[in-house]
Amino acid sequence: MAGCELKNFLNIMIIEKKSISLMRLFRIYAAAGLGVVLCILLYDLCFKQRTSIFHESPAVYLIQGSVFLAAAFWAVSSINIDLKMAFKKASSNAGSDVKLAFKYFVIYILVISAIFSIIGSICLVLIKTDIIAFSKFTTFFNKPQAIGDGQRYFHDVLIKSPFKLVVYFFSTCILIPIEEEVFFRRLLYVSLRHKMIFWRSLFVSSLVFSAVHISGAVTALMAGLFLGWIYEKHQNLSVNIAVHGLINFAVTAIMIFSIL
Repeated sequence: MAGCELKNFLNIMIIEKKSISLMRLFRIYAAAGLGVVLCILLYDLCFKQRTSIFHESPAVYLIQGSVFLAAAFWAVSSINIDLKMAFKKASSNAGSDVKLAFKYFVIYILVISAIFSIIGSICLVLIKTDIIAFSKFTTFFNKPQAIGDGQRYFHDVLIKSPFKLVVYFFSTCILIPIEEEVFFRRLLYVSLRHKMIFWRSLFVSSLVFSAVHISGAVTALMAGLFLGWIYEKHQNLSVNIAVHGLINFAVTAIMIFSIL
């Protein structure tokens, strides 16, 4: 009985949050994407470079994070959310929010570790039973392309430039987590929750979230599901932003240590 009352209470809290029209949100996000492309073209013109929007460089991530963050605040202000009040509330609860974020970050690491352990065990069984030859695994991981363009960029550029490395961390661990959590959890997820039940809203918002992370769609889907669940449970965007930032920091740190 108590569980049903809690579930109803959470649903009411979600429904009472101001939502934005999905079509309007799509238009704002598309406009931001176009703005990113134009800014990158302008950057290339000014500095005489050839930069792809998918290039994992500090400049691209800084532009992407800044433009989408501005668009996110534009979308939030369009539904009359008091940003000053939101910032004030986030500041007053900063200590407890950080503790809660670290708790969920540890849970995420444990869950991901368990998933990879299961996958590794399955692969080991397949090798032991001669269903898949061990040579196929060694051949794949010995290929140069298995290293990944991102790791090569870290090795050739970022590690050699402390300034670019700081900008990269700032963009991926602060700017991008803020704008993505505002867009995908506060705006998209809440708008979907006004129309759908929890699981459908979680899956659809996470699927959209993974779709914009082209190279890491699978891991983004898992992160999206986890972050969506956290938001449904606590409805505290500060916690979501902190967890997202910690996840991005961990991924970036792993990429750095893997090439040292």
